[in-house]
Amino acid sequence: MQSEEKWKKEEEEEEEEEEVEEEEEEEEEEEEEEEEEEEEEEEEEEEEEEEEDGQTRRKINTCIHSHYYHSRSIIRNNDLTSPQLSSVKTEGTVTPNQTDANLTHRPYHPNMAKICTGDYSEGKEQHKWPGNTAYRQSG
Repeated sequence: MQSEEKWKKEEEEEEEEEEVEEEEEEEEEEEEEEEEEEEEEEEEEEEEEEEEDGQTRRKINTCIHSHYYHSRSIIRNNDLTSPQLSSVKTEGTVTPNQTDANLTHRPYHPNMAKICTGDYSEGKEQHKWPGNTAYRQSG
């Protein structure tokens, strides 16, 4: 009889220990899930930021390419009436020997529906769009 009671007590204690262990494991799993969710959210935020940076970079690159293309075409052709240059406004006299550094123009970017102002002075290129923080200076 005593051995049976001992055996039952031991069994109950083991069951209680198992329940406690299961609860602890569940809590750990919940904590891990929460941490994973937080990490995923952080990764999503980082991806969004990178995406925004990439868009800004593309706009700046488009601007630089467009400025280079338009200014070179004007210098080579010395023709302000060509259809591809009709959206370019130049200030001052344009001659075939004139360099980019002396040429100021404002090509229109249809994909941005804004005017990009480029200041080619002292060998520096500044690219800005009104209402946009995109800015690049090189030279």
